[in-house]
This record gives sequence, structure tokens and C-alpha cells, in this order.
Amino acid sequence: MLAGAKIIIIITNDNNWLQASLPAKNGGLGIRSVMTLAPSAFLASAASTLTLQDAMLAQFGNTSPDPAVTRSTLAWSAMANDVEPVSERRHIQKAWDGGCHTETAKFTAADGNIIH
Repeated sequence: MLAGAKIIIIITNDNNWLQASLPAKNGGLGIRSVMTLAPSAFLASAASTLTLQDAMLAQFGNTSPDPAVTRSTLAWSAMANDVEPVSERRHIQKAWDGGCHTETAKFTAADGNIIH
């Protein structure tokens, strides 16, 4: 931190928090919420290890979809209002995050309480 420089963040309501959680390029502070980060992080991780999971579970005759992935996909869909990333981008968390940021930006802009 620069000598004498201080940053004080006062979040007075939920809408201010939503704006603060946006990336800087979308007018936020980049403070990530675990609640919105968790589904995209989990889904990217699950996609990265899917081949290994399938190989390991096939030995036991388990070929059904992972219920945790199904639940996380539903949670992500509710937040993002977007289509899932294409197969070659499913392992990239940023590919899952985009829709969530867009929806948050729309909500804060519609509310009219954006901090400038």
C-alpha cells in the first residue's frame, strides 16, 4: 500500500454489494462472492476431471451422471441465465463466470443505484 493511501469500502445495501462483486471491467471492484463463485469453480473442475472420473467409475459399473454436477449446473443456470459453455471451454472457469457477471450487471443497472 502506498504511504498514506487508504481505501475504505462502505457497502450500504445488497445492490452495492452486487456492483462491488462485478469485475472492474464491468464497473465493479472485483470482490468475489463465494456464493456466486462456487458453481462455476466446481463445474470447471468437474469438466477438467471428467475423463478420469468416467474411467475410474466405469470399473465399478457406475455410468450415471454425477448428481453434484447436476445440482451445480442448476444453481449456475439460475444465476447466469445463459447457455452452458461449449465442450472445449467447459474446463475454464471464466467461461462459466461470464453469464453470472452479465446478469449481475443488468440487475445493478436496472436498479439505478449504481455507485460512480
